[in-house]
Amino acid sequence: MRISEELLLWENVKHSSGVRVNDLTIHPERMIWVVKTKSPIYLTRYGSVTDADVTQLWDAENGEFYGYELSGKPGIDWRSPVDK
Repeated sequence: MRISEELLLWENVKHSSGVRVNDLTIHPERMIWVVKTKSPIYLTRYGSVTDADVTQLWDAENGEFYGYELSGKPGIDWRSPVDK
């Protein structure tokens, strides 16, 4: 379920969203979509997350995905990325 969408300048996003982005070449005046969603179950490569809150960052001009933040409770199938 989509909670909110907000179009912001990158310089405002990087100080307020809490989402870690590896690309340091984003211009401060680049327009970014900040999309917040909520899901009862969110699947990842490490297992499921229940009661998940997801914040995603998308470039408003070219649609490039910049990153996301996921919070919630690990499901019973959750395994650590360091487990083999």
